Amino acid sequence: MSDHPEIEEMLRDMVFLDVETSGRLDWKHEVIQIGAVAGGKEFEVKLRFDTGKAEREALEVNCYDEDAWEEEAVEPAEAVALFSEFLEEFKFVEKKSKKSGKPYMVARAAGHNAESFDKGFLLALYRKHDAFFPCEFKIWDTMQLAMWSLPWAESHRLEDLCEYYGIDIGGAHDALADAVATRRLAWRLMTDEG
Repeated sequence: MSDHPEIEEMLRDMVFLDVETSGRLDWKHEVIQIGAVAGGKEFEVKLRFDTGKAEREALEVNCYDEDAWEEEAVEPAEAVALFSEFLEEFKFVEKKSKKSGKPYMVARAAGHNAESFDKGFLLALYRKHDAFFPCEFKIWDTMQLAMWSLPWAESHRLEDLCEYYGIDIGGAHDALADAVATRRLAWRLMTDEG
């Protein structure tokens, strides 16, 4: 039994997500992979994208493998539908429509540097496919939490924080591996007493 049941429950209900992209600009570049973990379940999808508009450096950093994408990638609209379907089970937050006043449910998302990076790409992807992004608008961010918890750290990058806490990150810059590592990092940041 955990010494922190309230934190364990909160983290279990969150969807930890990560995206890999074809560049740094959410208005110009595309999501190429989405990974998420929630409630002990994992989600990963590779998206087809225009390699001609991609930054070579981004593809190198983001574990892009032409053969893997050729074999596994789906059209972006299908990826949106698949990710929305995964999120269905984790819609625990009630919101109210500003137009109709009717309640609706969304998932609570978390990620590393997700508020300033991943969210913009996901919103652009969903907007492009005229789909509702079924998460709270604010994404809980472990980078922000780390900046408060470890202000003396030279770096607040996911890889560096995981190394500090001894968390195996697996395939860094793989969306699912990063989402799993972010969940582990959140636990350590919220429960570390020294």
